Amino acid sequence: MKKRFGSMCLMALACTPVASGPNDVIAIEVQSPTSVQLTVGDTITLQAVALTTDGTEAQDVQIIWAILDVDSGQVGFTLDTLSGLVRANAAGGARVQARVETLRADPLTISVINPPVPYSSQEP
Repeated sequence: MKKRFGSMCLMALACTPVASGPNDVIAIEVQSPTSVQLTVGDTITLQAVALTTDGTEAQDVQIIWAILDVDSGQVGFTLDTLSGLVRANAAGGARVQARVETLRADPLTISVINPPVPYSSQEP
């Protein structure tokens, strides 16, 4: 009976993938800073690359960007989910994240501040 049980376990293990293929995406390397502060009117394009099991950049992989804190009501910027272009519209902030299928990168924090009020030396 032990022998039969052992062969059943081997058969089950053979169906489970043990390692990823050489072209499988295993990580997302975000090349933008982990915290970005913008002034209303600024733009920035977030950058990230998908890496394969051998550490090279994956080809023909679409990285999607997403705002994580959309329910806060204080985001202050728009994000093009395909290009990573961020446009600062109003004071606020939120976290964004790069994604490839189910793989997620660590979130970035984007803060938007109002432009400084120009100093005037004239007295009223």
